[in-house]
Parts: sequence; C-alpha cells; structure tokens
Amino acid sequence: MSTNPKGLMTPGYAILRTQKLKAVQAVRRSLMHAFRDMDTPNADPAKTPENTHIGATSTESALESFSARLNTQKHLRKNGVLAIEYLMTGSPEAMGTMSREEQDGYFADALAWLKNRHGEENVFYAGIHRDESTPHMYAYVVPIDEKGKLNCSAYLGNARALSAMQTDYANAVGSRYGLIRGLEGSKAKHERVKRHYAVMSQKNEVKTSWTGKVSRDDYDEISNALDSYRQRERQMQAREALLAAKEKKQRDQANALKLESDIMGVLQKNIRQLESANRAVEQRLKATERSLEEYKGFHSELLDENRELKEKFNGLNLEF
Repeated sequence: MSTNPKGLMTPGYAILRTQKLKAVQAVRRSLMHAFRDMDTPNADPAKTPENTHIGATSTESALESFSARLNTQKHLRKNGVLAIEYLMTGSPEAMGTMSREEQDGYFADALAWLKNRHGEENVFYAGIHRDESTPHMYAYVVPIDEKGKLNCSAYLGNARALSAMQTDYANAVGSRYGLIRGLEGSKAKHERVKRHYAVMSQKNEVKTSWTGKVSRDDYDEISNALDSYRQRERQMQAREALLAAKEKKQRDQANALKLESDIMGVLQKNIRQLESANRAVEQRLKATERSLEEYKGFHSELLDENRELKEKFNGLNLEF
C-alpha cells in the first residue's frame, strides 16, 4: 500500500508486460540495453553495478544461449516470434516501499513463475535493473511449446489469454507482496515504457500535460521516462541502421568471396582438364616416337637388302 497526494492509502499493482521479438537483431538490441552495452539516459551509472544478471554474464553469452535453444528448431516460420521479452515489476510507489530483501524475493518468485510457465530450459536470461527509478526485472524466453515447437501463440495467443496471464501473475506472485491486479479491460499507456515503467491509468488517462489526474511526481516521472525513451529510440534506430549497413557490407564481401571461389573452381577444373589432355598428347607422342624408331629399323633393313641385291646383280653381269 502507498499514500496518494490526498493522504489516502492506495494499493500497489503487480505489473507484467511482454514484447515480441521477431528478429535476432531485435533480441541483440534488447539484450544490449539489458547489459548496458548501449547508452541508457534514464539509468544512473553509479547504481549500474547493483544490477543483477541471471543465466548470462554478457550480451554475447546470452545470445549464445538463445541461439542454442533456437537451433533445436528445424524450421523457423517467416516473421515468426523468436523470443518474448518479459518485464516484471510493481507500481513505482509500491516498489519504493519494499526493502531490498522484499524486492529480491518478489523478483525471485516472478522468475520462478515464468520458468514454470515456459519451462526452465526456455528462459535463457533474466536481469534485475536497480539503476533506474523503479526496480524491475527483464526476462527472455524462447517460446517453445510442450510439443517442442516454436509457438508464441500458445502463450500470447489472444486478449483473453493475455488477461488470464495478468490475473495468474498477480495471484501467484503479486499477492504475496500486497500487490493486486490492475483493472481488467483498463487502458494502459506505456509506449514501450514497458522497458522501464508500467503506467496504469485505471479510471483516468495520463495526458501529454499535467492535469491533476495523477500526482505531479508521477507525471514528471512518466514524462521523463518518455523523453528518455524517445532519445534512446533514436539512438537505437541509428545503431540499427549502422548494423544493417555493416551486415550489407559483410554480405557483399561474402558474395564477392563466393564469386571468386566459384571462378577459382572453374579455373582449377579447366587446369585439370588441360593437364589430362597434355598427358594424353605426351602418351601419343611417345607412341609416335616408338613407331618412328621401328620405321628407322625397318628402313635400315631395306637398305641392307638393297645393297645385297645390287651386289648380286653386279656379280651376274660380270659372269655374262
């Protein structure tokens, strides 16, 4: 429970958000944020060492675990979901009133709930961020179903399934820490702030300027988070464009190497054919040389016989 600006006690909310990741590059980008391998304006660098990483120690090691699990699939559907990113936290006021021990317990229970839902082997990384204003946990899952198939719809199939998931999470995890489920069917404006905060509007919507419907502190926090998100989104887009350019360059180089290899293969084949033809010519030449030697011997014998005949002929002439 927390106190609102009017001094009334209000319940804290268990918050669960999901993001579908359909490309390896998207998984890499999200993990880079999780490991602070990219600029994160709304994070306090002095508190970053307090973050906790579970299942991997770096972006690359998390990607290796992700790839290993993904490689169990023989076929990947085009535009299919390769991973699900979960954000698990509580409303800012509620998380702020928890002790570090209570926060750790909440996140441990949240991760256990997720592993039970997806299977421990499919949860390849989880991390707790304490360097932002509201502590929260990220967790990444390869959505392989009970039949061993990559199947995101088995977990995030439709609105009813998502609502049931929210209810189950609040009952199984949030209730242990005094957190309740948000109003079913209410609107949520989190504009990818799900990466940092989940802002539940309940009965009132948060507008682009402060109207008094939420506390000034809450509005300022949301506004700052949105500004930070927009800045980070621009940075991510620029980095994505740079990575795409690098990948294109690598593909072009690979294609050039393949073309060079193909040309070398053709040349080597031609060389082998020429060498084979040369050996055949050498063999015919040797056979011709042998025939010539035989002809020379035969010619020499004919000359000798011709001389003998001449001598005999001359001898007959003398007798007559």
